[in-house]
Amino acid sequence: LVRPYYTVGSNDDVRIIGTTALLDCGYVCSSKVEVLKVLEFRVDPGVILLERVGRNAELLRFARRKDVRVVFDSEEELRMIHQYFPEAEALIRFRLSEDVQPGCQADGEARELLNLAKELNMDVIGWCFNAGSSCCDPAIFYAAISKGREITDHATIVGFNFKFINLGVGVCGQKDVQGQRYASCINRALEDYFPERRGWTIAAEVGSFHSAAAVTAIAAIRGKRIFWNQRHPSRIDQVFYYVSGRVGRTSHSLIHASDPACPIVWKYRDECGVECRTTLYEAGSDECICKDLQLPELNENDFM
Repeated sequence: LVRPYYTVGSNDDVRIIGTTALLDCGYVCSSKVEVLKVLEFRVDPGVILLERVGRNAELLRFARRKDVRVVFDSEEELRMIHQYFPEAEALIRFRLSEDVQPGCQADGEARELLNLAKELNMDVIGWCFNAGSSCCDPAIFYAAISKGREITDHATIVGFNFKFINLGVGVCGQKDVQGQRYASCINRALEDYFPERRGWTIAAEVGSFHSAAAVTAIAAIRGKRIFWNQRHPSRIDQVFYYVSGRVGRTSHSLIHASDPACPIVWKYRDECGVECRTTLYEAGSDECICKDLQLPELNENDFM
């Protein structure tokens, strides 16, 4: 049985957190504020994973007071945890692709970190995998569980007793992606590589999967970039809009969906410009929310 862990950063609305608590979810948090929101619902601290602790000594002191579990993927993080929360139950996070962050390399780096953790007399209880947001290839999870078996075997040799697997983010939540494909790959891999897993916790992070089902995102246009046609300088080729908020997360990475996204323009049609090819980005970042849409030209501070 794979237990869902809600990624609070995908949408920290207390109504969603409260509902996921009733569904017996675990939680993945990356800040003190997120942990406190979860604890307001009397959630067992043992089902909270705190990640991205970095150099934040105050965050680690807080984690120690609340007795939540922590995640590390670098020597720096490991040494910080040892200094400020030495008795923590920790999970090592790895990746399979150099293009995905965060996460340590699954081979040499993961083993070196486990060796160091043992030297520091720390308690590493399992591993996390990072496939990257909205991975649409179920086979990657089979490969990850296979690599997780190797990491687990090395941990056993070193002297750790692993009991926790977090498949991490990456399970696509779109309606067009058959969940059965993911379930088949994951279940087959667990049977092949972890047939004896009584007493283990098997988790998967499903942040945007839950929030996108419950929320309609309203975004304001904060910036605009027009690309003019070279042959006809008065004609627009395409427009980039930079929109507010965390629409990309709430809408679970629309760019990966096979059904085209269809934002609703919150403006009378006769108040808009001509229809043109449009791409939406999250303001303040390079994250593409959706591209190659046909929308009427809008202005800054318009809504969709």
